[in-house]
Amino acid sequence: MDLDEDLQRANDYLKKGLVEQAVEILHPILAEEGRKAIAAYCLGVSYALNTEYKNLELAKHYYAIAESEGHRMAGYKIAGILHREGSLKEAFLAYKRIYTLNPSAAYWCYRLAKENKFEDYRLYLKAVVDSGHVLAIRDDILEQIKGRDGLGAVFRAFLRIFPMLRYAKAAVSNEAESLYR
Repeated sequence: MDLDEDLQRANDYLKKGLVEQAVEILHPILAEEGRKAIAAYCLGVSYALNTEYKNLELAKHYYAIAESEGHRMAGYKIAGILHREGSLKEAFLAYKRIYTLNPSAAYWCYRLAKENKFEDYRLYLKAVVDSGHVLAIRDDILEQIKGRDGLGAVFRAFLRIFPMLRYAKAAVSNEAESLYR
């Protein structure tokens, strides 16, 4: 997304940790319909940063405005704050709003649903497996190996292990190569 001059300046201030200057630019933009979502999102970022201006309630407030204006990542940011605060049910519900748009949100829906028995976690596991998330694929294979879906599922799970080993080997070798650059 191309940022106009004001938003770019505010973004540059945020990158430097100059929250006060960024907020001074962003508040007037918040009143403009065409730029409200991005300004609210940036204000959320401003108040979520680890600076003297950190205020997670304000961050959630501005992220909620951005989300209501169509900024997809804002909902994920709200969920992340709620999750870190330990509000697991609320975090789950926030991730759930966007799990079809964001594989990471689907993964957290799966994990929170499974660990806290909020809902049947398999719906979210399927969504995140379909997105190609390696840890979710591993978890799905382990679920199938448990045999709850019959002997055929166990056999299919063992067949799926071999591509996973290939992914793991590739990940390790790529990381190892980067160590020698």
